[in-house]
Amino acid sequence: KPGTPFEKLPKDWVCPGCGAAKDQFKPVEE
Repeated sequence: KPGTPFEKLPKDWVCPGCGAAKDQFKPVEE
């Protein structure tokens, strides 16, 4: 659901755009 914090997504979540698993993402420093 839009607006859900990344850390609240389930462990088995995958990116709907590219299919990447949640553990493939890294935090971005601003």
